[in-house]
Amino acid sequence: VAFAVKGFPGMAPPSDPRMSRLPHRVHVRWAAYALFFAPTVLPAGAMHVPVHDGMFPPGVGLTLLVNNFGLQPNATITIDLRTPAPASGAHILILTDAQLAQVRVSSRGFKDGHVPCAWRASLVRHIQMEYRVASARDERYHVGLLTLVPHVGQGLVGEVELVNPDGNQLSVQQRGLDDVAYLFALAFSSTAAGLTVMLLWALHRGWGRPNHLHGLLFAMLLLKSFVLWLLRRDVRLIAITGVESLGRHVTWSLLRQVQQVLELLLFYVIALGWKIIRPELRHSEWVVALSVVVPSMLLGCMEVGCNSTGACSGQTYHAAQFTLQSLCYLIVIVATNFNIFVLQREIAEALARPSTGTLYAKYRTFCFFRMSFLLYILIPSFTEILALQGFAWNELRVVMLLHELMVWVVLTGVCWLVCPGVRLKVFGLTA
Repeated sequence: VAFAVKGFPGMAPPSDPRMSRLPHRVHVRWAAYALFFAPTVLPAGAMHVPVHDGMFPPGVGLTLLVNNFGLQPNATITIDLRTPAPASGAHILILTDAQLAQVRVSSRGFKDGHVPCAWRASLVRHIQMEYRVASARDERYHVGLLTLVPHVGQGLVGEVELVNPDGNQLSVQQRGLDDVAYLFALAFSSTAAGLTVMLLWALHRGWGRPNHLHGLLFAMLLLKSFVLWLLRRDVRLIAITGVESLGRHVTWSLLRQVQQVLELLLFYVIALGWKIIRPELRHSEWVVALSVVVPSMLLGCMEVGCNSTGACSGQTYHAAQFTLQSLCYLIVIVATNFNIFVLQREIAEALARPSTGTLYAKYRTFCFFRMSFLLYILIPSFTEILALQGFAWNELRVVMLLHELMVWVVLTGVCWLVCPGVRLKVFGLTA
């Protein structure tokens, strides 16, 4: 992976003022491949950071140019960096993850430059070298600029290239993400095809006609599959070329935001009983839906723009979007429980006649929907715990596999519920 370094932004320092953070893009760009379930920092596939005045940390410290990049044994790190003038107070370091942890807790080292590292070189001259990883196992590496004198190292230009032994330019953490994305792209498209077959069969047997709810579900499934396919294509191209395309990243990121909004809208209208226990929603209920969908989409677009360009932090927009969606989740839970209560009362007051069986079917269906939705909202927390505690740092593909599998199970269950027909043991939808 080639990193064209034209400069490095000086972000607000963390708890240790001597340690400047990695540019925000590097934290969030590849983290999107975890689809919001991995809180860990993942490296970017490629990074191009422009330079301008005021972008450098004012004091001494360590600025990471490449962060948390997993490499296999015998991988190579090629560095070609230089400054306009000799900078004797600036050094380029290669650190392992353990060494970086020592630096973060150390109370000394920045003043005298004694920082534990696997390799270092001074920017007093043009640096051109190739470092070969000597570790016997997979290891995370960091490339950083250590400044011992304020404002030294400005105008840094050049390139850092990280390549694994097989020529694959993805980090170890990113291996297998394309295969998982391809698998579930097929799974969601197959579910959409299965939904179409079930609706056509129900129409042929006279059990019911497709309606707008089925169209919303079908569009959401196809868009989910398309986003995963675009994600797979992006990962595979980066693995071959080592260059990340801003256009590809923005395309699938924006489409993913649209898909998530459609997913949220789907759960909302099902919880309110649209096309299930009543043919139309009230005007006020559609207003509430729009008041959630439109701001959520705008916040998602702002987040994608910030994460793609690195001009701002997308975390604020993501937090606001998460809060808004959480309020909608609360509405879904309350509406589902209310419909279950109403159906229980109607069953208790109903007479023993054939039409009463429909009430039992609807009641069981809403109970199953409530259980499925509770599983759905717990998926991010569950996969986050797995990412932090259950699996090693280089097994992100397993966490992504479990995450997408659970989402697929929930959405497939929803497809089964909304299909009309007596033999499918589900309720008949209203016209």
